[in-house]
Amino acid sequence: MIDQTGFLVAPKSCEFIEDGKWIKLKVRGGELIYPRPDNLVTLGKTKFEKDENVCIAYNTTSPIYKLNGLINLMKAKASLGTRYFEKETVLMSDCYALEDGTLHYTEDESGYIHVMIGSKEYQYNPLAMYYFPDGAQINKFDRICSGVVNMTHVVSELKNVNDVYLIFRKQMFTLTDPDFIKTNITSLSGTQEEIIELLFTGLTNVKYDAKTQAVDEIEYNGTGTSITGGQSFYTALSFGYGSKVIDRAIRGDVNLDGDVIIKSCPRYRNLENTDCWKRYRIKSAVRLISYSTTMYVKNDIVCSYIKI
Repeated sequence: MIDQTGFLVAPKSCEFIEDGKWIKLKVRGGELIYPRPDNLVTLGKTKFEKDENVCIAYNTTSPIYKLNGLINLMKAKASLGTRYFEKETVLMSDCYALEDGTLHYTEDESGYIHVMIGSKEYQYNPLAMYYFPDGAQINKFDRICSGVVNMTHVVSELKNVNDVYLIFRKQMFTLTDPDFIKTNITSLSGTQEEIIELLFTGLTNVKYDAKTQAVDEIEYNGTGTSITGGQSFYTALSFGYGSKVIDRAIRGDVNLDGDVIIKSCPRYRNLENTDCWKRYRIKSAVRLISYSTTMYVKNDIVCSYIKI
C-alpha cells in the first residue's frame, strides 16, 4: 500500500522541475517552490493540470498503517501477538501550524532545511511531503505536511487546551475518516465527536495555577501513563491492571473519584457526591472483592480501603 497523504497536488496548471533539494512548479506568473523529500517518486511526466497528483513522498505501508498511526498518536502499547509488519515505521512530523504566518523554507550551509511559519520553527522531516510553497500564507491549524503529528511537541508549544484539542481532533479524523482528508468535514459514518473528546481527556493531564486557575501545564501522557499513572481507581482496573491498582489503593495512591468518564461527561460529573453515586461505588467495591481472589490481596484489606 501507499500512504495517500504523501501526494503533492498541483494547485494550478504547472510544469514540474527537480532542482537539487527543491521541487519547483512553473506556473503562469512565476514558480512555486517546495522542499524535495528524499523518498520522492515522480509520475514520469512534467506537465500537470490543476488538482492532478504531481509526485509523492513514497512510503510503503501495511494494510494496518492507520491503526499503527493511532497507536503512535496515542502512545499506546501494541499487541503482544504475532506481528506481520515489524519493519513498518509511522512517519511522525510537525504537520500542523501552531499560529498564523508566512511559510518560509531556507537551506543552511550544512544542507539542512529550516521550516518557519511566523516566528516559530518546525522540525523538518525529509521523508514528508510539504503541501504549501515558500511564501504561502498559512492559517493556524493548517496541515502543512504528511505524517502523524507529534503531540508531545504540540503541548510543549501551546498552553491553550482548546488549541491542543483541535490539533488532536484533526489528526484523529485524518486517520479514521477518509472524507475528512478530502473535505475537512467529518462524515456521518465517521468517528463520533464525543469519542474524540473522551480520548483526549484520558490522554492529557491539565494542571492549573492554584491562584488564577489559568492553565499552568498540559501533559500529553498517552494511554500507558494515563492509565497506570493516573489517580482513577476505576480506569486502571477497567484496563486490566488489577494487581497494580490494588497495591496502589492500599498505599492510598488512587481514589474512587476523578474517573475519565466523570471528567469528560457533565452528566456523570454532577453525580459524584450523590447517594446514587455512592451506591454505584459500593457495587463496584463488591465486584472488586469478588475479583480480588486472584490478586494475592486479602478481602478485608480491600474493604478497609473502600469506605463510602
